[in-house]
Amino acid sequence: MPHNAGFHHIYGDGVIYEVACGVHTRRKFHDIHAVHASAITTEALARIGALYAIEEEIRSKPAELRRSIRQSCAKPLVDELRNRVEKAPRSLSTKSETAGAIRYAVLR
Repeated sequence: MPHNAGFHHIYGDGVIYEVACGVHTRRKFHDIHAVHASAITTEALARIGALYAIEEEIRSKPAELRRSIRQSCAKPLVDELRNRVEKAPRSLSTKSETAGAIRYAVLR
């Protein structure tokens, strides 16, 4: 798993791992969807939208409540999104933009 330069020491023990930026992940799928909508991009955007809705709902709430809601509501959505997009590349050309967006979402 690639890490940003300068931060590799944080991820060494496996307790903390790097994830893709949600905004960049969404933008990659959105840009592809705008040109060539597909079931994969539609589903990814819907799932990311659900995560954004959770964040909107918990904005300005106490940190412990935000953490609790993220664990109970957002984590299952993230896990399912990851599971769905990890399966998608089997049917895509590795050179496709959609496969690139999936790699960014899953491998970062």
